[in-house]
Amino acid sequence: SNEMNQSTMNIRSATVQSIETVPRGMDQGSADMQAGTSGTAGSTSGAAGNMMYRVTLRLDDGTTRTFVQNTQPAFQLGDRVSVQRGVIQR
Repeated sequence: SNEMNQSTMNIRSATVQSIETVPRGMDQGSADMQAGTSGTAGSTSGAAGNMMYRVTLRLDDGTTRTFVQNTQPAFQLGDRVSVQRGVIQR
């Protein structure tokens, strides 16, 4: 498998291609996401804390890499960024 560990990835230069918000736990495929569809208990309290940000970067060689982070990105679409040990920096 060519899945790379996000925390060890270094990218010298890339462009932000997309930023999406995803419910926390969705990428892990956890069962509690399905439970949230029928009962909405607690879904409104601290909703921001339940969101993660999926950021897709386009590298200079044309390939894309996707990162997930807990905090709202400090960059925007089209920004030039680098990645140090899995952390995206402008």
